[in-house]
Amino acid sequence: MAENITKLSVLDVVIPSNMSGGTGYDQYFIIGVEYESGRKQEARVSYYYQDFNQIFRNLYNELTECGNPSEVHEMLYSAISKIDGFNLPYLPFFKLPDEYRVVKNPTRRKIYRIRKLTPRECFRLMGVTDLDISKIQNYPLVTTDGKEFTAPEGMEDKDIKKLSVSESQQYKMAGNSIVVQVLEGIFTQLFRADSDALF
Repeated sequence: MAENITKLSVLDVVIPSNMSGGTGYDQYFIIGVEYESGRKQEARVSYYYQDFNQIFRNLYNELTECGNPSEVHEMLYSAISKIDGFNLPYLPFFKLPDEYRVVKNPTRRKIYRIRKLTPRECFRLMGVTDLDISKIQNYPLVTTDGKEFTAPEGMEDKDIKKLSVSESQQYKMAGNSIVVQVLEGIFTQLFRADSDALF
């Protein structure tokens, strides 16, 4: 009988240092799942040159019982997207494969999840350095080494909260800025000695 999975996590990411003589199956996740009954299972799931939905299929095939594929699909996406520095092709595209979808409402078959960019990602796209982003996000706290932020002397917690920059304001700040590096490149080209190359 199918049983719902309540918890899923990536226990390990295996990336061989030398693939000579190996196969794509040498690159895999170790996925840990926990069922409603408390029973636990570990699954070895290949991710070699595959999009997210293929990884989900690989995991689903390894599970002994799974009564909530839609929730497992979302839990797997969340777990993989949190792996620091891991870049998986097509990971941003999130859609439960049709063969695993339980249709509760026939008039609404498609299930999508959209992940919007974080304020830090928006600032990075605009060319802002991580240090400056941290200063914005920790304002009015100050830093001397770029790592630890402390409140200015005499400032109370209520004032810090009142002066802090909300995520909404951070999005607006990023949206109202320009990419300085791009503008610098444009002006560099405009004022080159061989400016005739532009025409």
